[in-house]
Amino acid sequence: IVVVNVPRLGAVVDTIKETICEGKSLKVEGRKYTQEGVYRVYRGTTFGGCDSTVYLDLTVVPKQRDTLEAYICGGSCYNLNGQEFCKSGKYRTVYKADAASDCECDTVVTLLLSVANVKLPKSVDLCSGDDLYIEYEVVDGDFTSYEIQFSDSAKNFGFKDVKERELTETKGRLVVSPSDLTDSKAAINPVRPGRYEMNVIFYYKNSRGETESCVQTVELNVMYAAATIAQKFDNLLVLLDADNN
Repeated sequence: IVVVNVPRLGAVVDTIKETICEGKSLKVEGRKYTQEGVYRVYRGTTFGGCDSTVYLDLTVVPKQRDTLEAYICGGSCYNLNGQEFCKSGKYRTVYKADAASDCECDTVVTLLLSVANVKLPKSVDLCSGDDLYIEYEVVDGDFTSYEIQFSDSAKNFGFKDVKERELTETKGRLVVSPSDLTDSKAAINPVRPGRYEMNVIFYYKNSRGETESCVQTVELNVMYAAATIAQKFDNLLVLLDADNN
């Protein structure tokens, strides 16, 4: 007689470990799972007659999140993830992960956009020897100062850059006197009438306390001063100052 001791078979327990990205789902045995946790997904009997239980251990990886601060000047837009944003505000965009990747999840970017804007005329007139007036209005932004830079051609004909000045009002006039506007050492003084370009640069502080700037180009039309022109005949004007001719 041969006696064989056969050990008793116990219940079979198995665990499946899976990872998904936030916002995705995993389907097991006809049911979808979206939340992190341990789930019993199967309970039955093996071919040998033993109990069988399968658990799902699900890990959910949160989307990556980032916040971006950006500053632009009026009339321009900020491009992010193929989208253009042109007004101050809070925006949200999602960078999709590579579909072929099993280890990358979407990235959510929050854009905090600030638009600084000042309204200026496209052109201003100036009589040679007079003060320069530029009307302005701050539409958006905390501007603190400004300066004026002239084109090379304008400098060749007597203009000089206006150094940075404090800006205290949100609406008004920028006023520059002839002595601050023209170079006494220039070959031509006062400046010769004509059309010139100047860049008006406004400075402001962003939310981090850093200095930013916005630049606008304004056309300057310089005309003869009234004192240099006289009417000689009914249909004839003469220029009294040869330096301006």
